[in-house]
Amino acid sequence: MWYWWDGASVWMETGASFPNVRILRDNPHAALTIDVSHGGLRLQAVIMRGDIEVVDGPPEYVATTMRRIYARYVGEEGLDDPEVQAMLDGEHVLLRFRPVFEISWESGPEGQP
Repeated sequence: MWYWWDGASVWMETGASFPNVRILRDNPHAALTIDVSHGGLRLQAVIMRGDIEVVDGPPEYVATTMRRIYARYVGEEGLDDPEVQAMLDGEHVLLRFRPVFEISWESGPEGQP
């Protein structure tokens, strides 16, 4: 899932009718893992626990934040691509994950920190 870190929260987006939106509204407690492989056994990861807030408005705020998320992956120029525009269309909500606990690590070529 694409995301954007604003320095305090992890922002993600999903369709408004996605079943997990209702689940997260009822129970916002969540865990999140972000990992990166640099090839071989060179890995980085962070695991966080916290709460998710479902943000469904105002529409301009949702659209602006979605563009920030997408630009992280396709660049500002990629936002004008018709396929990306199609992904941005439709009814979306934002998922704002606020971590209250996190642990991270980085391992070297032999799996040693």
